[in-house]
This record gives sequence, structure tokens and C-alpha cells, in this order.
Amino acid sequence: MLNACKESGVKHVVLNSAMGAGDCGKSFPSWHRKVEDKLKTTRLSFTILRPNGFLQNIVAFNAASIRAQGAFYAAMGDAKVSYLDIADIAVAAVKALSGGAHAGKTYELNGPEAISNQELAKRISKVAGRTVNFVDIPESAQREAMLGLGMPDWQVTALLELQQYYKQGGGAKTDGLLKSLIERDPITLDQYLAANAREFRADAATA
Repeated sequence: MLNACKESGVKHVVLNSAMGAGDCGKSFPSWHRKVEDKLKTTRLSFTILRPNGFLQNIVAFNAASIRAQGAFYAAMGDAKVSYLDIADIAVAAVKALSGGAHAGKTYELNGPEAISNQELAKRISKVAGRTVNFVDIPESAQREAMLGLGMPDWQVTALLELQQYYKQGGGAKTDGLLKSLIERDPITLDQYLAANAREFRADAATA
């Protein structure tokens, strides 16, 4: 894609990378870093976005087990993640597409608050009108469960390595950068959960 941009005369590229690409040598962040490094060798004007965890992943990864069992599971301990909405990332990308003052910049994008899975379970319980629990499980149990769902080994390993990064505090940063880029308050966790409350209710799967 970068080669095609260069050959086609594209003037400015906005790359959606990932939180951790600057300091995590494993998993998805390290793969994003390879693309970042490639971009910098093309001599194209660029802006790099490194977003933290997506709010949308809460539904994508956890809603099914919450509907069925009233719980979600991960080997995350009390690690905190500063989630942000993909709609806000999109706005930041549009702003950065103009180049100008954004050219050559790398923006690490965090949501407005960092929360643990224990706190997330409480917030989901409130909007869903039912008790939802987070169950912290050993990595070995999570690996077995993901493999049992048919996920390839490389992907399972990458996800567990990403969780290790979060457990070391890599996803817990918060600052005002996102707000300054999009020129409004970012979408909050509570707003996202309220808009998607139905996804966590037991009758959502059959309705």
C-alpha cells in the first residue's frame, strides 16, 4: 500500500498504527512498528496515530459470554486500559489528513479514563440491568479456550502478549491529546455502554 501511495503521487499518509508500537517488542504493536518504519523510509509526508484499546472491542470480545453466562474472562488481573471510540480515531485521522502542522507527528491516542475489567463489569452491570462479573483466569486457561474456539496459535500468542503489555501498565495512560485533536470531548465508556446496553442482556441473542 505504501509503495502504491508513493508511485501514485500521494502527498500525505495517515497511518493507523497501535498503542505500544514505540515500546512493545512483541505482538501486534511490534508488527505495526514495522509498517511505521517502512513508511518513514518512503519519504512521504505522514502522520502516525497510535490508538489505545477500542471501545468496540468490549462488545466484540465480551458480549457473547456476558449474554450466555453473565461474565467475561481474561488473564488481565487488575490492569487498566484507556479505551477510545473508533469514531474519535476517525475524526483524528481526518484532521491529520491535511498534513500541515500534523506532518511528521506521531500521536498516541488515549481515551478519557483508564479502567480495570473489574470496574468495566460494574459499568456493564449498571446499563444492562443485570449482574455481570469479570473472571480473571490463568493465561494457560485463556490460551486453551481460544484455541478451542479455532483461533490459530499465532493469534492466541499475540493476544496474550498484548495483555501482558497491558498488565505492565502500557494501556493505562490518559491525557488530553485526543480532545485537542478532535476539538470536542471524546466519547466516554459510559456513553458507549449506554448506546450498546442491549448487547449485554440475556435476550439479545434471540431477539
